[in-house]
Amino acid sequence: MRLRSRSVCLILAAVLLLIALIPFWFWMRIRSDFVEQTAAERWKGRNSARFAQVSAYLDESVRLDPVQEYEIRQNLETELAGESEESWVLALSGFCTVTVSDENEQVSVRGICTAGSYNHFHPIQMVSGSWYDPQDVNQDGVVLDMQLAWRLFGGYDLEGFALRVNGVPVQIVGVVRLPESKIEQEIYGETPTIWFSTGLMKRLGLDMPITCVEAVLPDSVSHFAADKLKKALGITEEYSDIVENTGRF
Repeated sequence: MRLRSRSVCLILAAVLLLIALIPFWFWMRIRSDFVEQTAAERWKGRNSARFAQVSAYLDESVRLDPVQEYEIRQNLETELAGESEESWVLALSGFCTVTVSDENEQVSVRGICTAGSYNHFHPIQMVSGSWYDPQDVNQDGVVLDMQLAWRLFGGYDLEGFALRVNGVPVQIVGVVRLPESKIEQEIYGETPTIWFSTGLMKRLGLDMPITCVEAVLPDSVSHFAADKLKKALGITEEYSDIVENTGRF
């Protein structure tokens, strides 16, 4: 009788433990789908200082020119007086529609223009090749997603292949893996995508706004980082939405 009671207690304890772990598992699953929200943790590493990831989503009417990255950096240095430039990281990005073509086909795709440390905020997995170098003298490197790579070339090992963007010759440096989780797939959508730098954007003659500015900044007190980014951008709340990503998931 005692053995039976003990077995029942053990089974009950196991069931209760499983029930207790379900919310934790669910939270970890969601958190893994939103790795882009954990840039501050990855930047902090073993550092004991406090950091926060902050994103500024800008109205397209603001027309924040990508070449203003330098000015934003200068403003942040002023706002973060006393902090070394190695203590924070910045990225800018914007969207537009471009025409991509090879010898056989021409297709309209989503173009994402980036500046700064875009990969720190968006840990993209490469199928082949590598990300383009923002400091490259030629400024002609582009990255395709798997969907666009397969549509144009029927494969993914395309490093060094040539194509045209808006009629301008460019060179493929890498191919990006498509999102795997359902949540990421819904956010990403089904539109073929190409990434390129602000340097190439100027060569393409594009007039596109930078609609997202992301930063990991020292955050000694709550909302310190968000306030500093807002001041560095110099844009009123009417035309921007400042979000503190750290702690959301």
